[in-house]
Amino acid sequence: MNDPFSYRLQWAERVAFALGMLVLVGPVFSHRFHFTTDRPAHVYNASLILQKLTGSIPGDAGWDFTPVPVPNWLGHALLALLLIPFETPEASKALHVLILAGLPIALRALALQRGPGPPWRAHLIFPFAVHVPFAMGYYNFCLGLLVFVLFICQWYHIEAHANATGSTRRYVVLASLLVLLYLAHLVPFGFALGWLGIHSLFHWAGQTCNGGTRRRELLRSSLRALCACLPALVLLVWYQVGQQREESWGPPTPDRWEQLSRPFQLVDFPAERSLWGASVLAVLMALAQGLLSAHQQERRGRIRVFEAVIVGVALLLQATLPNFWGKGIDILMRLALITHLCVLFWVLALPQRRSSSLWIPFMVLPIMIMQQQIRGEEQERNNERMRACHAVAMRVIPGGSVAIVSFDWLGSHLPELAFADRNVLNLSNYEFINPHFPLRWSDSTMTARAAAPEHPLDVLEPWSNVPGTRLIAADHILVIGPPQDDAQRQALDLLRTSLRGTHPEEEGDGNYRLYSRANGQFNSETRISKASIGTARSVPFQK
Repeated sequence: MNDPFSYRLQWAERVAFALGMLVLVGPVFSHRFHFTTDRPAHVYNASLILQKLTGSIPGDAGWDFTPVPVPNWLGHALLALLLIPFETPEASKALHVLILAGLPIALRALALQRGPGPPWRAHLIFPFAVHVPFAMGYYNFCLGLLVFVLFICQWYHIEAHANATGSTRRYVVLASLLVLLYLAHLVPFGFALGWLGIHSLFHWAGQTCNGGTRRRELLRSSLRALCACLPALVLLVWYQVGQQREESWGPPTPDRWEQLSRPFQLVDFPAERSLWGASVLAVLMALAQGLLSAHQQERRGRIRVFEAVIVGVALLLQATLPNFWGKGIDILMRLALITHLCVLFWVLALPQRRSSSLWIPFMVLPIMIMQQQIRGEEQERNNERMRACHAVAMRVIPGGSVAIVSFDWLGSHLPELAFADRNVLNLSNYEFINPHFPLRWSDSTMTARAAAPEHPLDVLEPWSNVPGTRLIAADHILVIGPPQDDAQRQALDLLRTSLRGTHPEEEGDGNYRLYSRANGQFNSETRISKASIGTARSVPFQK
């Protein structure tokens, strides 16, 4: 590919890929508080991990490390590192850029491995790079997708250099990626193990059909792959033996095949669904083009069908795997993302001509721009909600404790971004009762909670985000959102009565109230809404 035409095609692909990257990550830089649902919780808990590791908090701070190697470590570890040079909003935005930009870059690297010519087909990932798990702030799973693609890249690299020197080092890299994949999320980790198993069976079957040639080399590579899996498998067994059990919750999914499209529809608009359909059409067109090219080149060599088998296995799991809900886990939605990735792997593995996929960026870039226009209004509204809640939460006394009463589940994590800056102990930290999380409440804290005397505010436990939260023990109580029904209004009245204060009702949504303790009693309330940022006023309790 030294002719001028091929050289120009390579540069055209690079420019188009760079444009796609700019469109993809642009919204992250449009607002300091780029909203994802669980973003504040991840940043807050990463700050606790950093404080624990650096010894900047007392030994009896109220929480400990989970004694078993749970998954969901990778995102928190990266955020803890990013919190060293960056402030909390910028640290999480850096992670957003890594997640959004890393997946296309990794897939492009895989495309360069799979065949000659510009990797136009890697551009097909752009419309799928922003999905519901990312919008929900499931950073560990999103990082798991990225590491999964890197794992596939490394495996094909090993396969392409099977007879070269340095194979041990390449398997060490593979083992490291599997450990990272385990520490990210179990769904892509499990599929990576399945990928290795199916790949080995596929090659063993092929060698049997070919009369048993190269069986010794195949056995040696299979044993090395098994050794590469051992460190991650040891962590998995350790976790399964030592983990606490968490009951499944949530309604069953009525239509499991609907899950194949649901992860890519961030808003419930017909235009959003149409754009997802256009994205799928682009992938199918590239797949059909590749199959046609493979048919025309069939005489030149055997067509690879392993990727097609993997897609079939993913679809079979989609059809048969029981769906269940746990802490942030909807198996079918995550498996849908893995399935779409495997389809793209299949597309990348098929042969292509030099300029046969030049149409892809001209189809993908308009889809991305329209996606952002459709999603932009809701994203901006959520960005402003996070900014408003952050302004209120920054009034919490540094080093104090706070309990959250949230009438809006979407906003229950919003103030935790500020808590990370204030070194605040969040008594409503839901992650601390999640058995799959790196930190947990210490035994002494749980004992103190159980021994505390009863108080009327204890009945507000369902709205405090964490069962067992003692609102009366907090230095601050932060109320998020106006009550939506009679039960929530009664809960707010009980809160005000228990704190011996009466206040006018809030109007509209997006309101936040902060009750602060003074001289051992709660005696003031700061009332701030989105419309009154910068003009907050304190209202004393009426005795």
